[in-house]
Amino acid sequence: LLNLWTAMEVLIPIERNGSMSKVVQIANAASTILSCGYIKSLIERLDNQLYESIGDEYNGLLSDINAGADLRSHKLLAAIVLSKYSDVFDSICNCLENVPLCAYRMQQYKDCFSSCDRIKTFYYNHSKRVSWQIMRIYRSRNIIVHDGSAMPFLGVILQNLHFYIDTIVDKYLEKC
Repeated sequence: LLNLWTAMEVLIPIERNGSMSKVVQIANAASTILSCGYIKSLIERLDNQLYESIGDEYNGLLSDINAGADLRSHKLLAAIVLSKYSDVFDSICNCLENVPLCAYRMQQYKDCFSSCDRIKTFYYNHSKRVSWQIMRIYRSRNIIVHDGSAMPFLGVILQNLHFYIDTIVDKYLEKC
């Protein structure tokens, strides 16, 4: 945990004379970086799950959608958010009676992405949860450093921090 947190501090520039504490600056920067591809990753994950669950039938339903770069995930997003593809959305949902988690996610995303305000709220809530998790990670780091206590759920905290660092490094590499 200590090494990974140090990596986080190295990756994210800190304004030493700023009015915000170091951890707040790290949480703000990291939550922004980590949230920027969140919705895209959700749609891509759902797309893969739908393809694994209903395969060729899913491809056939999406074939009539002209959206974006002709990627399956772009077509899925169009089916979710554009009312002109509501029949495709309904057909996909009808195919998911044996896959309730995917059906739930379809309905959830349709609701969450139904307006600009809802998308902003969805994004803001995710960003806030990431920021809180970074604060928990920092608190855990401090408990280990200052108290030496064993931490419950340390494995989950380490997994999250490792994922966060990997994602931040990937984002930096994309910019280079």
